[in-house]
Amino acid sequence: MGRTKGALNKNKRTTTQTSRTAKRVGTTPTYTTQLGEADTSHPEYIKCQADPIYFIEKYVKIPHVIKGSLPFILYPFQIDLVKKFFDPDYLLHQIVKSRQLGVSTLYSAISLWLITFFPTKTVAVVATDRSTAQELHEKLLFAYDNLPPFLMVKWANRTTTVLKLKNGSRIKAYASRKNSGIRGIAASVFIMDEAHFIVGANKIFSQIEPTLNTGGQLIALSSPAEPVGWFYETYTNILAEDSEFKLTQLPWYVHPERQLPDGSPDWEWRKKKDRTMDKREASQEYDAEFGFSLDSYFDPDFIKRIESNMVREPIRKEGHLWIWEEPQPDQSYIVSVDCAEGGNDKNVVQVISVPQMVQVAEYVSKIHYEEFGWIPVPIARRYNSALLVIEANAVGTAIVQRSKDLSYHNIYIRGQGKEGKILGITKKDFGW
Repeated sequence: MGRTKGALNKNKRTTTQTSRTAKRVGTTPTYTTQLGEADTSHPEYIKCQADPIYFIEKYVKIPHVIKGSLPFILYPFQIDLVKKFFDPDYLLHQIVKSRQLGVSTLYSAISLWLITFFPTKTVAVVATDRSTAQELHEKLLFAYDNLPPFLMVKWANRTTTVLKLKNGSRIKAYASRKNSGIRGIAASVFIMDEAHFIVGANKIFSQIEPTLNTGGQLIALSSPAEPVGWFYETYTNILAEDSEFKLTQLPWYVHPERQLPDGSPDWEWRKKKDRTMDKREASQEYDAEFGFSLDSYFDPDFIKRIESNMVREPIRKEGHLWIWEEPQPDQSYIVSVDCAEGGNDKNVVQVISVPQMVQVAEYVSKIHYEEFGWIPVPIARRYNSALLVIEANAVGTAIVQRSKDLSYHNIYIRGQGKEGKILGITKKDFGW
């Protein structure tokens, strides 16, 4: 199975499978054999196996550049992440986070707990490059080397990127590069660290997805940057309720050291970051928001004002169709259609009132264009037989033909009237 359940759950026992042996604190583990040199009958071993939070706070050490070895005392938001690790709704978990929250270190500690107490588990960590992969692995090795003897399972193989224990469990760090060896790995847990910056993250996800379908678990964590790529697409799909992933956002103020004594955000701390960094970069690094491309022409503050003053929630959602205004008698509308050409593109239908030029409805999806071809005409008919304006790209011509097949006649034809003269269009054709 994909992971161990039952830890942290004081109301439910785990299944009887060996891969799910974590019990409530104080109960007897389902196996008592010696694993490496760990003492599985030791009271502390039993408590740590049943409660990863107890294990981390009491026995996991983290390195500090000045203070040396420190105990890993968890903040409330980190405890919440540990609990989500055992929540079946979070088998696919995206974490959009501020910088320097210790999230990567936390998952190193959780991984150490998993491979220490449960045999034949595999954790695969994917990083942006080899040096980062080794750095993440060093954190785990530091914690492993500082475990007391009664918890330490003897290792069978140890390198700068691999730790395999004699209980059959292992953790391996991978660099996100071609032929990195990720394909075909049957891991209990996959961790994509700084996933937004992993080149080819979409291909990596497609490689590990078969394992996820059999019960594996994926945590994709990163600070955000420009609104492009697999990590961003996953984020937008979650917000559109079109994803199996669950989202956790961790802005800068979840860290207690960035809060006032009453627990509210210390905005002076945040303002200092705006003064020492580019505002757009500071927003991405600390607010856990994708925001805007650093190359965006428009100032982010201007776009935010537009969002605050002009964007509102729809009055109703009908699946992928969001409605802000129902069709009004004697009102004219334009229905514009942009058909996806593959990849991460989305099919979009916009309904605009004319001459007011106000958006009244929107349809967005990633379905195949042959299925999407049935969508625009019913929307156009619903909005008073609106003028249907279809982008006649490679696949858009199929949407035009489907609309004709459905006996819809109010389709935009380019090259008519003044437009044809201005643009020099000699042949009239459907679409734009």
